Amino acid sequence: MAVDTERQTDWHRHDVEAVLADLDAPSTGLSTADARQRLDRYGPNELQALARSSAWHTLAAQFKNLLVIILLELFRTVIRFLQTEVLDLEPYLAVGIIACTRRVLTASAELSHQLNITETQFYQYLMDVGLNVAVIMVLVVGVFLIRKRPVQPLAMSS
Repeated sequence: MAVDTERQTDWHRHDVEAVLADLDAPSTGLSTADARQRLDRYGPNELQALARSSAWHTLAAQFKNLLVIILLELFRTVIRFLQTEVLDLEPYLAVGIIACTRRVLTASAELSHQLNITETQFYQYLMDVGLNVAVIMVLVVGVFLIRKRPVQPLAMSS
């Protein structure tokens, strides 16, 4: 299998022998003279510096992060509680649902990258996912019950 030497991003996907053959490099490494010649021809092996983004762009990018959105929602709930002395539980339940869903997805992604998984590891994965799914179901029922409860008007003090 020949390696595309113009595209240098997927070297890890190819066999070592194919990469060495395409790069005309011995498995023992380059000699000092070969390394100097390649340095002169291709330049140093350095990453290109990326352009810095503005502070506004960095701030706006933070709102793409789910954790920041969750923290802002919780902050809003605390502020509302301090103003009205009424605690709304729904945002906390939503955070729990999101956290458990994230754990189910990350556990699935971790499992998909395991090459050799033992029966014990698979059982632990099933227990982890099963527990998180059970918690999600309980939290969803909690949200349903909160939304179905009768709304009681606030007592006016005279």
